[in-house]
Amino acid sequence: MGTYQVQKTFSQSANLVDQLVLLGHKRGKNKPITVRLVQVRHGKSWYSYITSVLEPGDLPPYVVADLYARRWEIETAFFLVKRLLNLAYIWTGSINGVKLLSLGDLAVLCCVA
Repeated sequence: MGTYQVQKTFSQSANLVDQLVLLGHKRGKNKPITVRLVQVRHGKSWYSYITSVLEPGDLPPYVVADLYARRWEIETAFFLVKRLLNLAYIWTGSINGVKLLSLGDLAVLCCVA
């Protein structure tokens, strides 16, 4: 992780560190930003998460890790749907082209099912 400065430690244990940190405090050009750094140990590995929700009461540390894991479940589901509808490789950048390809694939899927 790049440069950061710990502003406040909310909690710290053998499996969890929850801190308010200042990111980019030594960079000079850009204004530093305050974020929350949540580090969770799972097995022998530590995982770090950064969130803009600064209060642990609003978003508990283990929920941060759980939400990140669920995000990847959603990404996997989107990938599967795109593959089933043959949308994984769209070669057009226009909105109209994407709509036409999507409707065509959906029509074929409805006829087959």
